[in-house]
Amino acid sequence: MSSEPSHLHRKPHWQGLAPFAVAFVGCLMSIAAFFPGYMSPDSLFQLIQGRTNEFADWHPPLMAWIWGKLDALWAGPAPMLVVHNIFFWLGATLLFSVFLRSYWVSSTSVLFLGFFPSVLLLLSTIWKDIGMASCFLFGIGLLAQLQLQKSLPQVVRKLFYIAIFISFFVAIGLRHNALPAVVPLLFWLMYLCLSSPVLQLQKWKHIGICFTAALGIAVAIFLVNGAIGRILTNDKTTFPIQQILLHDLLSISVRTEQNLLPAFTYMQHGDAFNFVELKKLYNPHNVVQFYDSGEGRKPVKNIVNAEDFQILKESWVQSVTQYPGKYLRGRFETLNYMLAFWNVPTCYSYHAGIEGNEYKIAAPKWNNSVHKRYSFFDGTFLYRPWIYLALNFVCLLAMFKFNDPRKGIVAAVSLSGIFYTLPYLLVSTGCDFRLTWWTTCSAILSSLMCLGIAFTGWKKAALAN
Repeated sequence: MSSEPSHLHRKPHWQGLAPFAVAFVGCLMSIAAFFPGYMSPDSLFQLIQGRTNEFADWHPPLMAWIWGKLDALWAGPAPMLVVHNIFFWLGATLLFSVFLRSYWVSSTSVLFLGFFPSVLLLLSTIWKDIGMASCFLFGIGLLAQLQLQKSLPQVVRKLFYIAIFISFFVAIGLRHNALPAVVPLLFWLMYLCLSSPVLQLQKWKHIGICFTAALGIAVAIFLVNGAIGRILTNDKTTFPIQQILLHDLLSISVRTEQNLLPAFTYMQHGDAFNFVELKKLYNPHNVVQFYDSGEGRKPVKNIVNAEDFQILKESWVQSVTQYPGKYLRGRFETLNYMLAFWNVPTCYSYHAGIEGNEYKIAAPKWNNSVHKRYSFFDGTFLYRPWIYLALNFVCLLAMFKFNDPRKGIVAAVSLSGIFYTLPYLLVSTGCDFRLTWWTTCSAILSSLMCLGIAFTGWKKAALAN
């Protein structure tokens, strides 16, 4: 009897191509529906950097650099829309085609994921969040092929390893906080690489070596991406972490009814913020108003030099250590808005259209049709990230009940989504749904894979009886 899982011997060659054909059609429909690709102010900011070749690190500059290269070949957001969708749909197909038992189940799963409202509507927009998640999914699809498709030629396997590494490298380069999410995926990669019978490693030693290697590689990739960012920005920084520190200081200031901001942040107004002005400035789920003078607010000064940033850091450390309880209450309040628990509304579920711009890039009229059809789901549970975080935990725990060689894949994907979201407790300043889009995708992926494993177990039990 073959030692390979039975789900690998399940269909004729032409049926095995069905998920790819379905994904190809789905990808084309997604691109056509949102062509040439939506752009928010953040998107436009990165396009301008790519075109002018003048980069800043408020957003990781790697995406702007990539976009600039593609823009030289095909102007506008269209090439990024195409790349994001190809990586996303192909990654999902590579995963489901080898993980699930039948061609129609894998094809249906690809379509379910791709056309799920809280997935599809964000595939429309050129955001680094979408690029990162698409790279993750592409790498996951290749990893599943490596683990479950034992008949792959060695040359193909080596190419897959290279493609996985590049995908994860780019994913970390696209978002400052992608590092935790990639560790479980790199652990899975290391587990496959170090599972050779020649090594004869004991179980826990094997796990320890794989975890250490995964963490080391993730940190190394993060540092290399940081070096690339400094090269692209000519070693200049906008101190993007200032928004987190200012948000925390304002939160503590409001809770203690005193101004804890460094003097240089408000000296441009000639006097300190009073309590009423601090309350106007603080928003638990947004930082845009920090630099906006609307509604009678006095904006804070944007930090542009190392001396001011050092003062800000010292003020933050002093305030957090003096008022740890109020700091944590502020952090949990922001996380509550971000995860959209039942007592708060959903937040910026998706972006529709193209921000006004000097390049005269505009969306065609047909773009609105998809959003109108999906508008029924606006404000519903589909845009509450806590549900997807909970689903990831449920799928992770469910894997302890199954004895299936595929359960490690589910665990890696679930942990990636969990590890991506939990650190937001300390760094989140906003509630945009896109911030947890990878957690959403990982939860849907894990849920579909869990159902596939459960169905296999039920079928075996039925046959045994």
